[in-house]
Amino acid sequence: MEIEKMPVNTTYSAKWTGTGAIPAVGQKVVVTMNRFGPGTVTGHVVRDGYLAVLVELDSPPEWYVSQCAKKSLNPKAPAAFFGTEIRP
Repeated sequence: MEIEKMPVNTTYSAKWTGTGAIPAVGQKVVVTMNRFGPGTVTGHVVRDGYLAVLVELDSPPEWYVSQCAKKSLNPKAPAAFFGTEIRP
């Protein structure tokens, strides 16, 4: 599935589920969901009215790499995470 990135410096009408500010492109974050770990924000996307950040993981967990291989997906490709799933 191709993810369409939102333009930079856009005012979003989507709901942000995080407690802090929306991370900017280039900002380092830690994905706490499923212990994905640290990564860099590469963009933003809206899914079902909620704003998510696209994160390129620094070192994807082995279980994720294995799961992606079974589906012929690139584990280093940015993945979408919602505000409650990350921290600065």
